[in-house]
Amino acid sequence: MLHSTTRSDTVGRGFGHLGLAVTLMLTTLPCLLLTIALPPWREVECQRRQTLYWSERVAVRKASFAGFDWLLSGSKWTTTRNPPNPSSDSLFESHEFEIHRPVLAVEWLLLVTLAGTVWYKISRRVFPPTLLPNESPPPS
Repeated sequence: MLHSTTRSDTVGRGFGHLGLAVTLMLTTLPCLLLTIALPPWREVECQRRQTLYWSERVAVRKASFAGFDWLLSGSKWTTTRNPPNPSSDSLFESHEFEIHRPVLAVEWLLLVTLAGTVWYKISRRVFPPTLLPNESPPPS
């Protein structure tokens, strides 16, 4: 037996899905903003080559996870160079911090997967399919 599906049921179900999506978005958004505000950092000791106006990384000597810190933290955006003002086309040692992008990508992937799973579980429980369980569709 099929559920009675009138136009008001269909509209109510659509608004119910929209309300569920908005609620889920409003609970996921603060977590996403928190991962942006407190990103994972990586400490890198590397060798760089000074070009005319900027430097490029040549080799990474040592890289390690440096934990989570504020995005606008002043200590994370400073670079220690040895020598401090290298001449053009010369190699120098550098100690710097960078955002650990693979860890950040895994965090975001987990958030999206969790939100999708919650959406699926709640929508299947609150908004059941139009057919009752153990019933087959009517023959055509």
